Amino acid sequence: KIMVIAFCPAVWVGEHLSEELDIVMDVSNSFKFAVNKYIFKPIVSVVNYTTEGRFVGGVIDVYGNPLVGAIISLSDGNNTFYTMSIAPIPELDNIMFLIPEIPAGTYTATASLSGYQNSTSTVTILEGNYNSHLFVMQ
Repeated sequence: KIMVIAFCPAVWVGEHLSEELDIVMDVSNSFKFAVNKYIFKPIVSVVNYTTEGRFVGGVIDVYGNPLVGAIISLSDGNNTFYTMSIAPIPELDNIMFLIPEIPAGTYTATASLSGYQNSTSTVTILEGNYNSHLFVMQ
């Protein structure tokens, strides 16, 4: 037999949290009260076990124009992660870069592009989150 469970209310993932969830169901409070009849009283918990974060965002000039081709680096002194900005993706809130699988911690984030001054900020990467930043370059 197959049991289909619909969650009411639905399980929603908070803003910027990863959808990488474990759903744990405890049915120990359920019991059989007749032949093939059960009282089902599950306790359901949803846990986000993600131990890394993602760094996403955009790169613009002082006039708000997107800057494609900027090199984005994220460094904690021991590890450095790199990516390059691309054209904004409207379906993804106009993000222009993504660095996945970043261990939680504090980093120095830098955007560099020929013809512009580097833009540097301190960012905190939280585990299980999409951590966003907008670089403004002059």
